[in-house]
This record gives sequence, structure tokens and C-alpha cells, in this order.
Amino acid sequence: MNSSNNTPAGIFHKVPYKWVPVLLLGFAAAILLVTWPWAKTFASGVLRHWDPPFHAWKLEYAARQLLAGRLLPFEGNTNMYYPYTGAFYFEALHWPQAVVAAALFGLTNAGPVLVYHIVLVFFWALSGVCLWMLLRALGVSAVSAVLGALFFTLMPYRISYQVEFNMQLCFAIPLFFFFLVRYFQRPCVGYACGMAIAWWLQATSELYQAVFLVLVLPFPILAMMSGRWSLVRSLKKFWLPMLAALMLSGVLAFVWLWPYTVMLQSQTLTRGLQEISQHVLEPLSYLLSHGHTGLFGTIKARRDEMSVYPTLLLIVLSAVYLAFRFKNDRRILVPRWYSTLRYGRALVLLLFLLITILLACSFIHPHVAHLYSLLPVLACALSIPLMFDRGRRGLPSGFMNGLFASALLAFFMSLGPRILSSISKFSCVNWIYIWQYDLFEFLHGFRVVSRFAFFVLLWMTLASAFGLDELFRWANSRGRRFMALAGVGVLLVIFAAECIPTSKRTILPLPCPIESAVLSGLDKRAEPYVLAIVPMGLRDWDSQHMLQVARSHRLSVYAWGGTYPPYTSEVLEALSVLHGNDIPKAAELLHQLWPDCLLLEDKAFSRSPSTNINYAKAFANVATVEDEDSRFVLMRLKPETHPEVELLKLIRHDYLVNNPQVAFSAVCAESEKQGVVWLDLNGCFVGKWEITNVPQTIRLVLPDSLFSRYSPNRLRFHSESTAGFFLRDFKMEPAGVGIPEADSDPDTFMPWQGQVHDLPATAFPLDAEYPGGFRIFSAEVLDNTVEVGGTIRMRYYVRLPRKLRSLTSLSLKTGITQNGRVIFESGESLNMYTDMSLFWTGRRNGMFVMEQVVTLPDLCVEGGEYGLAITIKNSQGERISGRSESGEKVKRLYLPLKFVVAEKTAVQ
Repeated sequence: MNSSNNTPAGIFHKVPYKWVPVLLLGFAAAILLVTWPWAKTFASGVLRHWDPPFHAWKLEYAARQLLAGRLLPFEGNTNMYYPYTGAFYFEALHWPQAVVAAALFGLTNAGPVLVYHIVLVFFWALSGVCLWMLLRALGVSAVSAVLGALFFTLMPYRISYQVEFNMQLCFAIPLFFFFLVRYFQRPCVGYACGMAIAWWLQATSELYQAVFLVLVLPFPILAMMSGRWSLVRSLKKFWLPMLAALMLSGVLAFVWLWPYTVMLQSQTLTRGLQEISQHVLEPLSYLLSHGHTGLFGTIKARRDEMSVYPTLLLIVLSAVYLAFRFKNDRRILVPRWYSTLRYGRALVLLLFLLITILLACSFIHPHVAHLYSLLPVLACALSIPLMFDRGRRGLPSGFMNGLFASALLAFFMSLGPRILSSISKFSCVNWIYIWQYDLFEFLHGFRVVSRFAFFVLLWMTLASAFGLDELFRWANSRGRRFMALAGVGVLLVIFAAECIPTSKRTILPLPCPIESAVLSGLDKRAEPYVLAIVPMGLRDWDSQHMLQVARSHRLSVYAWGGTYPPYTSEVLEALSVLHGNDIPKAAELLHQLWPDCLLLEDKAFSRSPSTNINYAKAFANVATVEDEDSRFVLMRLKPETHPEVELLKLIRHDYLVNNPQVAFSAVCAESEKQGVVWLDLNGCFVGKWEITNVPQTIRLVLPDSLFSRYSPNRLRFHSESTAGFFLRDFKMEPAGVGIPEADSDPDTFMPWQGQVHDLPATAFPLDAEYPGGFRIFSAEVLDNTVEVGGTIRMRYYVRLPRKLRSLTSLSLKTGITQNGRVIFESGESLNMYTDMSLFWTGRRNGMFVMEQVVTLPDLCVEGGEYGLAITIKNSQGERISGRSESGEKVKRLYLPLKFVVAEKTAVQ
């Protein structure tokens, strides 16, 4: 090995960039050939799946924003998920792809479906080019580098993601490693900044892999720094490049990525371990072909959204690389401790493989779980000292050594919170994942941890290219050359067979835009509106509605995507074809929106044999038909016919900023002559008025100091008494001259606003504080009688620290006790019943009021005596303990109350 590899500047292998266009076209052609006849329908349809229409919509929306002169959508908004701000950040940004799409939209007449496919194939092929650059920089020969890049482009993992636009956008990962290798070959500011830009390109294309890269990166960094620590003494070669890269990445991240941190802190994008557990792999999942030809078809293991089968070619060539690496390493003098650790890690991995196979054969010993859960920890721990080999192997080998450790960590992370074996029904805790999840808050925003498999396959691809080079060097005679070429040729044929999908996906015709008189009429409306498009709740239909109906300019209350905020979830539950249509609940929810929400029925789906729902008839009591054509029915909700004690209006931040003046008329119910109506904005008092049964128009300007940016702004009208009222002619307007500004006294608290100063006399004191600052002061039972099969309404008085004000990291369970023993706990947690938007403004402290409804279980019988208990659990469903005011440990809070279940009242 050349001694120069032990210096900060390694051998600088040149990359012939003139071949980049040829390779880009060649890889694109290979993609189209393997997936043929997919390309024939690029302009007219997509693969039948919910992802392509969704991503085509996102790409067009982002591109239209750029063409309109906006770097990013204002406040991160889209026309989906109204009234939530920042919905652009509910999924990956696709910003570099939007730049290419904007050029295509601006220079051609291509539709969104064709643009989507062109951009998809372009960046898919670009990932192969970037890997070729990395291989050439590492000194891999021209032939092996091209073949390695081709393997990376066409392996089953990539083909299985042809419907998943996100996961084809991994071009910047090999680009990042290219600049990393270049930096250690010739340390300078340019290559350090190249790493920053590459990471930013990945983060703004597909955030998953950019974040995962941060987690696995320490291993390659340590391995490449080994033997080159003298770099840290150089201002020009180390400190200036690192400072420039940090400043550049900081600026880019702040402009493009900062809203992600806000969303995470507000818990909008938080993923609990239960949800994450639905998107994990098993150790044997890596041998499943998943829609491709494979040699391990009899293996049964969990499948997720992609095929992580590396192909026989990559398995064999990776083994060849390791064999030659072992042979070459024997010539290098290393300390005994280093050899011991290296063999120790190999032994741990072999033991993990052996136990995995034994579990698949249903041979389980009681002590296996303890040993099995510790092996990943031990393997990763042994990898850390192996990064410090003082550069004895040279820079390329050091990089591969570090990347192997990264792939090892990624492999165990892809298994999720528990290591599973479906065949034997075995599982044990994956401490590697649990510790990382608890340590890094940003991991709480990512649910598909099976995507860690990318780094495993990346290492195998690089190792295969190195393995080819080793084979070609070994073939220094005619006999060996024939054996090597024949073996590689056979493997290439098998590789081609394993990459071609065994089942062809059907094409969904997707004309865009749709010719419709109803949609044309919508665009001619002068007043703003929001659409609730039904049927709702089936991903295939929802994603088509996003692209074909909502497009990039029509506001929609619902969308299919990576997250469902609270209000969106309620609308989905009320209108979903899977849960049954709750017409009254849907009308109540949609009445809350301003601008007014219109119902749009898509008859092509609703009146199909599989659905057979006539929404125009179903909503006849609460909505009137305004327009209809052969495809769509447009309906407007009727005004409420019953007086209400409380009415809500939800408005997105940008609409409230442009229309801060509220106008409405409120009248008493027919049975009342006068009353008092209160109004609060985001839980803060803004005014109250005496009303009569004679309508009067009231106008006032809402103070912008109370506006909430990242959650729906909530206007709540509430009667001071139990007497109801009607709200008529509600609208938001630009601020007018002479209109008074609302009173926003921060000390005016009422229970229905979500805060109080003092505990009522009927509440039971239960003072206890929990980790994170959550504190429960007392609880109150709101029902006088409890019947068989009835409900108990509970009111809690709590303190919510700012970081817990969405309460998704904690849950409160109300339990039913008998003879001092808990026999039942409420299925839903407290946050399911509480409108947490009250607490997002975070401008005041005090006691927050929350209510919960607990349905009595069948265990509670007439005449039985029962009690109540309160349990606080974390996001993993585990009970956590608090401390009383005196410092005593509290495991469960028991209310000093006994109640007797009464006989159910007969219905007259």
C-alpha cells in the first residue's frame, strides 16, 4: 500500500467527468429497459398506486411556486390540509426536483404526469452517476466503477421503489461521500463545502436519508481520520474548511429546513414506537426477493414497502471483497488487541446469524432473548475501536471499513424497536434502536425505519465493485481470466433476472386536468372556498383527487400524506368510506372552517359498485346542491338549525393575517329574550356582547399578538349560560377604518377557554408532578349519575410545560376500580378529547382545563360500587411515576370517590 495514504493527502484518482452525460443517458436507458413497458405511458398514466399521483401533485405545486417567484411556499403552506399551516413540510420537500420540474413546465407544454416521470427517471439515473464518481475517486477501475454504478441503479431495492418517488432521490448520498473522500485526498474549503451542499441536496430532496446519514456518519469519519489526526493542527486544511462547511450548511438548513424543527417541537410530525413498529424489517427480510426472482423463495419474514434483497451477485462479490480484504490484511502489522477485536466482531455477527437461523427453525431457548438483544450492542461497540487502525490500510480501505460499521448500525436500526422472527413468533428489545430513539429527538419524526437498509445495500454495492477489481487483478493468467470472466458473466445474467420484476404493475390512466363544468365554475367564484372531496379515506382515490381536482390552487380540507393533524383526522373519521359516513359530525366539523367549506362529490368513485353511496342524497338534510355535471356534484352546507352553547371557527394563519377583522351576527334562541356571548381567540379572551333575538352585526379587529402561526387559529363563541344562540353571517374581512380592536385581557380566564385561575370547590386535590414538568392539580367528575352502559365525564386541571403542550408524549388514562383494584382503563388518552390548539400559543402560564369522556365497560353492572384512578403513561405506553408535593413517589392516583352504577333510564 502506498505510504502516501498515511498522510493527510491520499492518492488523488482522477474522475473523467466527460463521461457523465453518456453514463446518465445509459443508466436512464437501462432503467427504462428493465421496467418496460412502463415508459410507454409516461404522459398518460401512472403505476396503480397511491404514491405517484401524490408525488406528481407535490412536484407540480413546488414547481409552480418557483415559477411564481417564490423560493418556498409562503409559510410552508400548500392548498392541502386546510386550516393547517406548514403542510408543505408534512412530507419531503422535493426542492431540487422542483427546480428541474419548473424548467420543464416553463419551457414545454408537458403535463404534470409526464414531468413527474421525467424528473423521476432523471434523478434515479443521476444516483448511478454519483456512485460512479465515488468509485472512481476511491480508485476503482473504469469497468468495475461502471458495473458497480449499474448494480446500484438496477438492484431490486431501486426497482421496487419505482412507485415511491421519495426513495429514488438518493443521489446526494454517494455525492456526499464523494466529496468526503476528495476532502481527505486533498483537504480544502471547496470539498468541505461540497459535503455541505450534498447533504442539503439530500435533505431538501428526501429528508429520511439525510437524517439517517447523520447517524451513521461518525464511523466513516473516524476511520478516515485514523492516521491523519495531524489535520486538526492545520488552520488552512481543517479549521477553515470545517468552519466554511458548517456556516454554509447552517444557512442552507435555516432557510429550507427550519420549519421541520418547529413541526417536530409542536409534535405535528411525531411518530410513536407503536407506529414505527409497523415499518420494520427482520434479519431474514434481506433474503426476500419481494416481487423479483430470487434463490431464497422459501424463506418467510416480514416485508415492508421495498425489497431489500441485494441479489446473488452483490452477495457473492461482497464475499469476494471480504475474502481478498482478509488476505491482504494479513500482510499488515497490527496490534494484537486490534486483531482480537476484529475477530471478536466477526464472531458476534456469526453468532447473531446462527441464532437467527435457529429461530427460523423454531428452536428457541428461554435464554435466547437476553443473548440475542445484546449481540447488536456488542457488534456496534466492537466497531468503534476498529476505526482506529492508524491508516495502515490506506484511505479507500479505511473508508470501506468505516462504511461497513455504518452499514452494521443501519442494519440493526432497520429492525426497529424490537428484533422479530415471524416464523417462530419471537421478539426481543432492540436496544440499539431504543437508545438512539431516546437520545435523538429528530428520530421521533421518522416512522419507516426499514429505509435504513439503504446504507447496507450501498456498502454491498461498493464492496462488489472492489470485489470485481480484486477478481480482475487475481485473473493474471489465461485460466484464471477465463474462470473470472465466466463467473462474473453468470452472475450478471442472474443479476439481470433478479432485477426484472416478476409481476407487471397495471397502469392507471390519469388525465390532468379533468374536463368538468363544475370545476370550471369553481374557478370563476369571487369568494374564497375550501373543498371537502368525497369519497374520502381511500389512498388511491385521495391521491388522484389531489392531482386532478385540488391541483395547485384549490384549497382542500383533506389530503393523503405522511401525517394527519387532529382536525384532519376528525374529518377523515367522519367522512371515511371505511368507517361509515357520520353526516351530522361531518357537517359540524366543516361548518367550523372559514373560508366556507363546500362538498364536492366525485360520482366516478362514490357511485361505483364498490362504494355505491349517493352523497347528494346522504347530505340532503344538511346541504343543498349548487352545481352538477356528469362527474361531480357541488354542495353547500345549510346554516345550523339548532341553537348552540359553543361554536368554533378555524382559520389558517395567512388567511387571518390578510383578514384580521371578524364580522358576525348572533341572536338568542327563540325561547330566550337576551343573553351574553363570549369570544376567545386561541384560548385568549377578546370580547363579549349582550345579544337579543334581534340580529345585529358586530365587527372587531383581532389583535395579531394572539395569532397562532403553526396551528389553526381558533375563534370560539360561547354562551355565558346554558342558553343557546345562533351565529349568522360569519366572515373574516380586511381591517376597516373605525372598527374597534378586540379586548385581549390575558387575565380573563373561563373554563371553556381552557384555563382557570382557581380550582372549583367540587374538584378533588391530586397534586402530583411527572417527568418533563407535567403536573396534575386536581380532577372533577361532571356527571351526577352514572348508568349501566353510560359515560363518565371527567375534567382535569393540569400544568403543561411548553414542550408538552401537544401532550402526545404523555397520555392520561382514567381507570375504573373495584375493591381497590383497577379493572378497566380508558382506551383513548386525554389528548384525544382535548383541542390542543388552545395551548400552542404558549404565552401564559396557569392551570389548563381538559375534559375526557370515559365509557363504562361491560364489567360495570347495576348496583356495583366502583372508584376512579388516574394513570400517566409515556409515548411507549409504559406507566410512569410522579412525585407528590411532599416528594413521595406516586405510581397511580386514586380519586377519593365511590360511585354506584344506577339502572339505565328507560327510553320513552
